[in-house]
Amino acid sequence: MKRRRTNREPFDVRTFLASAIQARLSLYVQERLRKEPQEIRLKADRPLLDYALRPDSGAPQETSGLEQGPVAPILRVLLDLGAKPNLRGSGYKKDTPWELFLEFCYENRVRGKDFAFMENIGAAMEIMIAHGARVDGTFKLSERLACEFAEVIEHLSIPPHSVDRIRDIIQKRDGIRWFLWNIISLVQRWIEVMRAFLQ
Repeated sequence: MKRRRTNREPFDVRTFLASAIQARLSLYVQERLRKEPQEIRLKADRPLLDYALRPDSGAPQETSGLEQGPVAPILRVLLDLGAKPNLRGSGYKKDTPWELFLEFCYENRVRGKDFAFMENIGAAMEIMIAHGARVDGTFKLSERLACEFAEVIEHLSIPPHSVDRIRDIIQKRDGIRWFLWNIISLVQRWIEVMRAFLQ
């Protein structure tokens, strides 16, 4: 029986381009996407953006030594060519690439002592937020923990200069709303601390 070729892949098959992203072949990926930008939308089950943000997720064991976090140059190209940080996946998972990335960051927070890894995480957050990743509402970081973006940043060991740049990007993008949201988050934490102290 001859298999008909379609634009949609079977659920468990990764394209060569997705594998190239996982292997951090930045120049190849950039060149291929510049020639064929429509490929960003062909991989609907697990978006290419997710491969750039979490390249080791689902990778074979042999590549586990590559655990360096997101691939910033590829991430920037994908977003510049129209990849959507807040677009929900169709078959891979119901979460957005951004939500999956924040969950990945939380799961790997113990690696916070690895400065290069956390520097890479901070750079990826800056790029994603600058390209419209949402920072309002709550984010599910684990089965038992959901929190707002300001709290997500607190849970991680992102270098202070990256945190400052992230806040600057959000403030420029969202203006006064972000400032008020930060104030409200601080007041809520202060109230929780006072309640715990008084008990």
